[in-house]
Amino acid sequence: MRGPTNPGKSPLLSSICVSAESPYDHEGTRLCTRRMARMPEGNKRTLKAPLAAEVTAALTSRPDLHLVKVADGASDTWTYLTESAAS
Repeated sequence: MRGPTNPGKSPLLSSICVSAESPYDHEGTRLCTRRMARMPEGNKRTLKAPLAAEVTAALTSRPDLHLVKVADGASDTWTYLTESAAS
């Protein structure tokens, strides 16, 4: 593998993109976990649509669910989570 073309910068745009959806019951017991992952890509484009569809479907079928968003420090992830339709 060749080294970075820009010294001091990684050739990858971001680390592997991973998301998880885990509904909990009223007692705090996790009911299941759905995980999605994609290869590194700018702006996590191919991960956002399936994630939004999963969350929208869950909230449509269970409007009583409370949505909590957790992410690392990546600013584009927080922008997406703040501005996404499933807010």
